[in-house]
Amino acid sequence: MLPLAHSYWLLWNTSTRRAKAMETLTVDIGPELEPADIVSNLISVLDSTIVYVAVATFIVGAFLYTTSGGKDDRKSMGKDFMVGAVIGVVIVKGAKTILNLTMYFIYGT
Repeated sequence: MLPLAHSYWLLWNTSTRRAKAMETLTVDIGPELEPADIVSNLISVLDSTIVYVAVATFIVGAFLYTTSGGKDDRKSMGKDFMVGAVIGVVIVKGAKTILNLTMYFIYGT
């Protein structure tokens, strides 16, 4: 069992530590982001994700095309996959260019 004086010291020391911790508590959530920065980051993430998906789709299409074994339906499906992947990348890159141009005119960055 603790002596009474030691118990009071622990109680006082604990309460002052809590008060001190509450006074100095700051939360840093990072740099303040402008709306242009948020949109730009979102566009970059979506752009890279869609490009990776398009590359995977192109590879699947190439695999279907090369392993068709003379079957016209698999050959045309593989060709459609490859053409769709290329068209998808062109659309995404064009949209990114248009959005970047729009952001330049609105925010000047």
